[in-house]
Amino acid sequence: ANRKKQDFLKNGVRVVDAVDAYYKEMQGQVDKGKLSESYLQQMRIQSDHFKRFFTGERTTYVRDIDVKQIEDYFLFEEDAGRSRASIAKYKSHLTAIWDFMLKDRVVYGVSQNVVERAQITTPRSEHKATALNYKQINELIPEACKLEDPTFLYLVVMSMTQGLRRGEL
Repeated sequence: ANRKKQDFLKNGVRVVDAVDAYYKEMQGQVDKGKLSESYLQQMRIQSDHFKRFFTGERTTYVRDIDVKQIEDYFLFEEDAGRSRASIAKYKSHLTAIWDFMLKDRVVYGVSQNVVERAQITTPRSEHKATALNYKQINELIPEACKLEDPTFLYLVVMSMTQGLRRGEL
């Protein structure tokens, strides 16, 4: 606790702690009936994405974040296979987190919402969807069956039998 207090005095609030505080406030909104539980779960998933980017080697303090680093986060999500629509949702969620922090500028050390100015870049490469032929499907299913976790097999079978797109899966 003493080390955490010294770290706070020296560097300010870590991004992951600010995200947790925001999520806790949103949980209070759910408890009051102002937000739905499903919306909160969507926010939790997005918050986990932010925390994954802003920890480890990238452990970042709120007051050090700039527009470039937010744009790097968008590229990180794009590289992870997120669609532009998903990244736009993440941007609006991050904007809300920064607005939350702006309400208590002294604690969080922010003076502006750096997320608003960040741009979601154009895709670096066009991904063209192609349907698998029967031979490819017949090779894919046995390989999916060999995996210890059946999740991939379920995704393959659902997409083949139901005609679902990646976002729908």
